[in-house]
Formats: sequence, C-alpha cells, structure tokens
Amino acid sequence: MLDGGQSPLMLLSGRLGDETVVTQQGIEVPGSASGKATGLIVLGMHRSGTSALAGALSVLGANLGGKLLEPAQDNRLGYFEHAGAVSINERLLAGLGLDWADWRAMPADWQAQPLTQRMRRVVRRLLSREFGHAGLWALKDPRLCRTFPLWREAARDAGLDDLRVILAFRHPAEVAASLYERDRMPASLGLLLWLRHLHEALQASRGLPVCGFDFRRLLADPVAALAEVGQRLELQWPTAPEAAADRLKAFVRGDQVHHSEPPLADCDRELLAQSVALFERLRDRADPTALADQAAAACAGTEERLRAQGWGAALEYLQRGMSGGAETALRLRRAALRQVASLDAALARAETLSLERLSQLQALDAQLGDTQAALARAEALSLERLEQIAALDRQVGEERVHAQRLAAERDALAQRAAELEQRAAELGAELAAIHASTMWRVWGPMRVIKRWLIAWRILR
Repeated sequence: MLDGGQSPLMLLSGRLGDETVVTQQGIEVPGSASGKATGLIVLGMHRSGTSALAGALSVLGANLGGKLLEPAQDNRLGYFEHAGAVSINERLLAGLGLDWADWRAMPADWQAQPLTQRMRRVVRRLLSREFGHAGLWALKDPRLCRTFPLWREAARDAGLDDLRVILAFRHPAEVAASLYERDRMPASLGLLLWLRHLHEALQASRGLPVCGFDFRRLLADPVAALAEVGQRLELQWPTAPEAAADRLKAFVRGDQVHHSEPPLADCDRELLAQSVALFERLRDRADPTALADQAAAACAGTEERLRAQGWGAALEYLQRGMSGGAETALRLRRAALRQVASLDAALARAETLSLERLSQLQALDAQLGDTQAALARAEALSLERLEQIAALDRQVGEERVHAQRLAAERDALAQRAAELEQRAAELGAELAAIHASTMWRVWGPMRVIKRWLIAWRILR
C-alpha cells in the first residue's frame, strides 16, 4: 500500500479520472475509437521499463484486460500484466523445462508439442473473451519475448490479427544491475538473458509493424515518446498523449528506475560489448530483421564461448538455481501441469458442448429470423390496411357532411312548401269570398260580354 492507504491501482485510477473504471479484477479502460480491434504487444526483457510503458498505454485508453497482477515490493505501481496471460506463459515455460531466468533457447520443436497446442486453444479463448470487441488493446509480459509465436497464432485463430509490436529496451548494463539488486543475479547471466530475450522477440515479430521504445525516452518526455509511437505504428490513441500529459507525467517518474551497479569485474567483456552494440543499434532504429540476425549470432557465439570456458559464473548460478528449492518448485509445477491437463480435457469437452449449443442457437436464430420476416410482412400489410381504412373514413366523413347539407336544404324546401300551401289556401279563401260576393254576381253578365268582345277582337 502507498501513503494514505491507497493501493497503486487506486492511485492510477485517480490519475486516469472518469475515463477509467477500477474493479477488484483490475483496471478496465476504454478501447480505441477507430472501430477496429488493434492489439499492441509490448515485448521487452524483465526490468526494461515494460511496466511503466504498459501503464502509460492504459492512461491513453488501451484495454489491458479484466484482471491484472497485483503490485509487489519490486514494482509498487503495478506490473500491468494480465494475470491469465502470465499464468499461461509460466505453465508453458515450465512444461518445456524452462523458467523466466533460463538463458537457453526455446526447444526447436516447442510449437509442435501437445502442450503448446493445448495452450494455443487456451490463449485463443482468453483473447476472444478479453479483447474480441472493437477497440485498442494491449498485452504485456516479458515472457512474451519467448512465447509470442504461440500468442501470434492464437490471435490469428481468434480473428485478432491486427497486431503491432512495441519493443521496449533499456541499456543492458542497467538491466543487469537491476536484476543483481533484486535477485543477486550475476551480471553475465543478466546480459545473456537480455540478449536472448531481444533475439527471440525480434525473431517472433518478423512481418509485423515494430517500434523500438527506449525506456529513458519515456522517463524524459512521456508525451513526446508516446506520440512518436502512435505516429510510427499508425495508431489513433483513444486519448491523445497531449490531452493526458498531466496524468502521464504523474505516472511515469524518474524514481521508477531501480538498480545499483552490478559487479562488472566478473562480467564477460565480449558479451557486454555485443549487448551494448545491439542496444545502440536499437536506439538508432536499425532494421529489425538485421538486428534479429545479429542478436541470433551473438547468442550462439556467447553460448559456445561460455561452454568452452566451463560454463562460467553465470551458468553456474543457473545450475545452482535449478537445484534445491527451484527443483522442488519445478516438480510442483509439473504436478500442477498434470492437473491443468485434466482441466484442459474438461475444457475441451465443455468447448464441444458449447459448439453444439451454439449450433442449436444458430438454428433457433434462423427460425427467429424467419418469424421476424413474417411479422415484418404482416406489419407492412397491416399498415397498408390501416391506410385504406383511413381513406374510407375520410370518404365517409365527406359523405356525411354532404348528407347533412342536403338534409338542411330539404328542410328549408319543406318549410317553403308549407308557406306556399298556406298562401294558396289564403288566396283560395279570398277567391271564394269574391265569388260569393254580390258584385261578382252583378258583374257576371258584363264579364261574359267582355270575353265575347275579346274573342271577336272588337275589344282589345
């Protein structure tokens, strides 16, 4: 714990702000806004600043996965390593008879061994589960320098083949010094491990975009260093380094450099010279393919020379480490691997069952698709019928208004007819009264004469 009772993960969460969610499983960060899953593989020897680099990548929005290793005494801010990835790499190396401090090359046929093929399926499941969505993700573990060929194949199996490599490096003498301080490892062995990790990392990265990354540049100016990485690897950071400058500078500090001077008096001078020459070529951005060949030649030459010298102090240290407690640990690892093998068999059976269930779900999805299509057609037909009904409703409304208007006209005409009938009755009564009057009877003969004269045209 840090001052004030805060863990390193809590401290980093405060520096990341609202863009980061911290859970008991680790740090979850947003992915890239590019819409495509892009994987950043951080390769680098132990004690080369890979943890600081991975933490800085998380500040810029790279997704490191759901569960990270807890911080430890030798790395208080955290390793930023996916716990599952580290476990897989350790199990694989142990199954091959190696560990993190073994200077020997990986067995020539290690990728074809049954253990490796089982681990490939495990890695594919992990990558699909943790990073199968769109966005920018990153994976860091120094053991990846040796096991990356397996991870590269599994990523291709999972459809995550857009991989770009950041090759983190640090002066080999500083790496050896840091290993001496932490593990009391002889400088020659530290240099040989630095050389072996560099060679296998470069060899495994052939054909991929590779960007060398000097730890000292990160400490001096993290914003410029990460902006350059983005430019060289053609990345669109979810959070631009300039926008995260304060958080980067608060996280990447000079006091993260841990080493003391190693006992270089007993160091193999030719090995030191070869390592420094390779470091300088890395810093000068030499071609990765040429560097891989040079590192391979240096590894082979150093191994042959140290064997001729009776193994030397570095190899004696390794053999002492493989005895006693380390040998017991190896036996325990092998026992654990047998248990893991049974678990892998159970996982394989579960995977077969999952595939069957997936096939059933796909069939149900197809039926659901047909049903949804039929519902869509019925819905379209219903909308068409609704439109027709609405049109008929409008027509009925118009006819109803017209009928009301005709009814009003009919009522008006009926009233007028009643008035006319009443007037006709009044006129009839008046005419009857006239006919009944004395004057009408007196003038009767005169009317007859008038009609006769008019008929004979005498009176006009």
